[in-house]
Amino acid sequence: MLDTATKIVTIGGVNTLADRLEWIVANRDFVSLRRLSMAAGLSHSTLSNAVKREREGGEANLAMTSLAAVAKVARVPVDWLVNGGPPPDAPARVLVPYNVVRKLVEDGYADRAARRAVGDVAFQEGAEGISELDLYRAALRVLEAERGKAVGDTPVGDDEC
Repeated sequence: MLDTATKIVTIGGVNTLADRLEWIVANRDFVSLRRLSMAAGLSHSTLSNAVKREREGGEANLAMTSLAAVAKVARVPVDWLVNGGPPPDAPARVLVPYNVVRKLVEDGYADRAARRAVGDVAFQEGAEGISELDLYRAALRVLEAERGKAVGDTPVGDDEC
């Protein structure tokens, strides 16, 4: 049975373009800046050099077409990528019932994917307005849909969570 242990995940600052690109890699499952570059149809050096220049105190100097390509594959607004602000689909803090994540990991899902799915559902539904069992079921549907499986209405008993 899941208890009510809750972990607070604070999303760090995304003040610079380099921060926003790192946020995209971490939150949009691109794994690396190289993979993000490839998905956007850019050379790896385009994004890596921009991040390096900015980290060294210079300007990123990315063309608007490159920024638009990154924004499109990352499913973020171009305005956010260019100007910053709060992450596009996340509040500053998300309450994540950690035991729901742990149960999904025990069921064979990757920790990062489970945390993202639970966080997304908690954000959309309001963490206080949804039971842990319902949160588990909703996150499971998200993960199964991502795997391309149709999820039936197979009941999950209270003792399974």
